[in-house]
Amino acid sequence: MNTQLTALKTDMDSAEVTSSNFTMIEFERGGPAHFYHVYANQPDKSVDLTFMDVGKGSRIVFGYDY
Repeated sequence: MNTQLTALKTDMDSAEVTSSNFTMIEFERGGPAHFYHVYANQPDKSVDLTFMDVGKGSRIVFGYDY
């Protein structure tokens, strides 16, 4: 888990995304999956996240190896 969270933090840092400056745009939805671009000042430097509805909760999927 630490490896994946470190990779996500690295992606967010390089896109200059913080908890107070981000924009989150839903670009697609497929069944239980919601696909988002998250960025700060430059949409072309977005980090892609997928939110999956699972039972009564949800999961966040990020990166390219899922």
